[in-house]
Amino acid sequence: LVLFADAGRAWSVARDGSSGPDVIPPDRLPALGTYRTDIGLGLDFGPLGFYLARPLQHADRSVTFTVRMGRRF
Repeated sequence: LVLFADAGRAWSVARDGSSGPDVIPPDRLPALGTYRTDIGLGLDFGPLGFYLARPLQHADRSVTFTVRMGRRF
């Protein structure tokens, strides 16, 4: 049995004057409020794993089901 939590965010660095909601100046990090977090549980059978994750910020988003085949590390 595996219990996990995950938090993160993707962004691009504005090096060429580009702009957009996910473009951040090179001397700053995105605000912590823009990161997304989820919690989950799963079954790990060595090279095979089954996981369910639920987002914490948006209750209207569905639960994610993931199957992993192969060791991660």
